[in-house]
Amino acid sequence: MDRVSHYRRKGENVTVRYVYEANIIGFLNSLHALLDSFPYLLNLFIPKFMSSDSKSIRWGSDFVRKYSDCIFYDELRDFLTDQTFNMVKGYVNTSKHKHLIRIVNTFAKLDFEEFTYLQPVVEENDKISYLKITVPQQGAIEFVVNCHDALIPKFFELCNRVISAKDVNSEKHYSK
Repeated sequence: MDRVSHYRRKGENVTVRYVYEANIIGFLNSLHALLDSFPYLLNLFIPKFMSSDSKSIRWGSDFVRKYSDCIFYDELRDFLTDQTFNMVKGYVNTSKHKHLIRIVNTFAKLDFEEFTYLQPVVEENDKISYLKITVPQQGAIEFVVNCHDALIPKFFELCNRVISAKDVNSEKHYSK
């Protein structure tokens, strides 16, 4: 029914499927862009890389390890390994680089089709390994709500921790 139902506004006639898919995908793409820019901003705020064009400035174990002497290291590592964050990355990167992950209307709820992503896991020696996780069909709205209610606040808590860790007068105070 969502394929034939139309959303009508003056000058527009769009199928309902396009409306909900565009809004969900748009939200996740924007959230991913915000989260993905953090390593660049952190390196500008507390430089650990010589070149701002370094390909190592991205969410990954090598990037996080550069900040192991900082008091916010645990929070940074925890964010890297956050399941919801990695599902957002997996969903957006799959949709951007491989294929669009459809949203299924079950007539009871909207579900993402099954997709896979890489989940970083902290090992005993503080080394990070990656597991390939397959996400079965799951509620799209519930996932977006979880991103809004849990992931975004966690991200801003990390930002506040970094800001509070850096003394304006001295860069020595952000270290452990």
